[in-house]
Amino acid sequence: MSRLSLGLILLLGITSAHAHELPDGEIERRVQVVVKADCVLVEYSLAMNQVTLAKELRKNGVNPVKDFSQKWNQYRDLILPLLAKQLYLELDGKPLQLKPVSADYAGWSHRHLTALMRANVTLAEQSKTISVLDTNFPDALGNYRIAMKARSGVSLENSNVPLLTSRARSVQLFKMAKVEREAATRAVGEISVKVASNSEDDGLFPDELVNFRPHPGNPIFTGTGTETWDRKIRERGYILKDGERWHLWYTGYSGERSAKKMLGYATSSDGLTWKRHPANPVFGESWTEDVHVVRHGDRYYMVAEGRDDIPHMLNSIDGINWTDQGRLDVRNQDGSPISPGPYGTPTLWIEDGTWYLFYERGDQAVWLATSTDRKTWTNIQDDPVLTRGPSAYDRHAIALNQVIRLQGRYYAIYHANADEKRQGPWTTCVAVSDDLIRWKKYPGNPIIRTNDSSGQLIHDGRQFRLYTMHPDVKVFFSRVD
Repeated sequence: MSRLSLGLILLLGITSAHAHELPDGEIERRVQVVVKADCVLVEYSLAMNQVTLAKELRKNGVNPVKDFSQKWNQYRDLILPLLAKQLYLELDGKPLQLKPVSADYAGWSHRHLTALMRANVTLAEQSKTISVLDTNFPDALGNYRIAMKARSGVSLENSNVPLLTSRARSVQLFKMAKVEREAATRAVGEISVKVASNSEDDGLFPDELVNFRPHPGNPIFTGTGTETWDRKIRERGYILKDGERWHLWYTGYSGERSAKKMLGYATSSDGLTWKRHPANPVFGESWTEDVHVVRHGDRYYMVAEGRDDIPHMLNSIDGINWTDQGRLDVRNQDGSPISPGPYGTPTLWIEDGTWYLFYERGDQAVWLATSTDRKTWTNIQDDPVLTRGPSAYDRHAIALNQVIRLQGRYYAIYHANADEKRQGPWTTCVAVSDDLIRWKKYPGNPIIRTNDSSGQLIHDGRQFRLYTMHPDVKVFFSRVD
């Protein structure tokens, strides 16, 4: 394998012991082309196991370090400048220059590295042909996928996207004839700007809520990676901006999935650089994760998952010293207790003296209950208000993280999974409602397609920021200036 091809493999992610494990020497790669009105974005994702990653580093003359994160950093830094050179992007036969934007590894159970590349282009209503040819890793054994999609007012037609393999089967591109190999690694489509319409979707989703760019310094907050109570963080943390001060509450744990989850606290002056509180963990009396915080009157109120995804409420005067108020008592519409089992990812909304609680059950759907005393919560209806599907991106899991109000409508940030085994990325999505009960999903979902979930929106005074919390805290800025 050439040095260039070797370097490109660095983009690949490692699979954890709980996920689909690639055999030694195999590389799984996915190319997704997203066409927008002003640019073409290419997400190139690579996955491999630790043995393969170490071998590829050594082939490039790099001595792999032992630490997992640093090993991926070695690979990322080597590969990003090289990757775009082996991807050929053409518009009506004219080459477009792909420029690397970022590369990062992420994963819930399946580690992979994704590089984002961008080519600036101005589209018109007249149809043009777009073609992408991937010549990376021609001699690699492993799975390969290529996809092409359109977003933000762009129409994609006559798309020819080959599906070379399934997850269960590996291929050897170098054994193919050149013509066969190019056919298997090329995507072609006809693109144009959509003509304005009177669709009922027009104006429902402001661009500032669905169009984001990643902060180049991501991630901005992580677990310590050392032998501390918060060696890792997980699930939904929560950020509040109070004047010039930013607050972050997060869940820390030792790294073992069964380990007790405790509450940490950090502050910031800009929402980007965070300082942990010296008294951390600020609450460890009971299992606390997947938190949501509101400021109401003179107190902070928190709802969080306890052990076995049973939610409880806490309150605090200062956001540091918390008192557990006990588990949330959620009832069916007729007042009877809901059926036994988890009811997690609790999310609050307060309006006109009524407290609204969104919750999911096994990530299968989202329900809504209300309360006026914060003691008993009663379902508005016993059917869920937000369900999975029918699109593939949220067909197998869904959970709501936050509700905001903008221009007279409610907007929900939720995360979703397209993989029935939930080994695919947990993506970030948006839905809109006029009454908190009937929700319409954004047609361009997911708005964040990488494995970054548990998102929330905060307006910093100039623009919206979208923070994602799992597996690390990252921030994305609205592209609207």
